[in-house]
Amino acid sequence: MPVSIQKCLVSECSVWSFSNWSECSVNCGSGVQTRSIICNAATQEECERDIPEAERPCNERPCVMWETGNWSEVRLIYIEDWIALGMIFFRITVTRVF
Repeated sequence: MPVSIQKCLVSECSVWSFSNWSECSVNCGSGVQTRSIICNAATQEECERDIPEAERPCNERPCVMWETGNWSEVRLIYIEDWIALGMIFFRITVTRVF
């Protein structure tokens, strides 16, 4: 007849079983992750010691907030200059829009 209950050493057996952490409750700001915890101990006293966390904080970075203002004027700078390199002259034109 197979044995349905087997005693194990305390150091080899885990008193606790738990699920994976859930997704964070928010995408940014202060959120919470949760998981299920089950005590596998033989006595209630064992279940009241060293209880693992069932909840932890997540996504503690602040949410990005965009603020828009009025459009600025377009500024155009036009620069024209001559550069001499030996006996050759180059014309340089720079146009920048801000």
